[in-house]
Amino acid sequence: MSKIAFFLLCVIISEAVFSQVNSVVIYPNDNALNSSNNEYLIEAELKDSYTFNLLQLQENISKGQRVGYFVFEIWNNGNWQKIAEGTTIGYERIVPFNSVAARKVWLRILSSRLEPNIAEMGLFFYGG
Repeated sequence: MSKIAFFLLCVIISEAVFSQVNSVVIYPNDNALNSSNNEYLIEAELKDSYTFNLLQLQENISKGQRVGYFVFEIWNNGNWQKIAEGTTIGYERIVPFNSVAARKVWLRILSSRLEPNIAEMGLFFYGG
């Protein structure tokens, strides 16, 4: 199981908050119902609970576009709760959703060509 670091930038009410990540791990999901579906998990635990309503994702395009389908979830009251989902990511994908607060998040990549190569993942709060 290899760990791949990625950048997590949290912006709370237009104020940048850096280094707010306790841990980040990306790994194949050995518990997936169908292990042949190339499911991967990127799990991040923040140092505190933050409110956000935008997810920014970027793939390392020099390695090709690999992600076919993803689900973004937060840890809420002892369970994972689906917040957003989408298809390809490519160079950059911004996914809006209703505001949520969480300390622990994960990105489930349910379909990909080869191992996913996520270059950046950001959580933002847009209060406009």
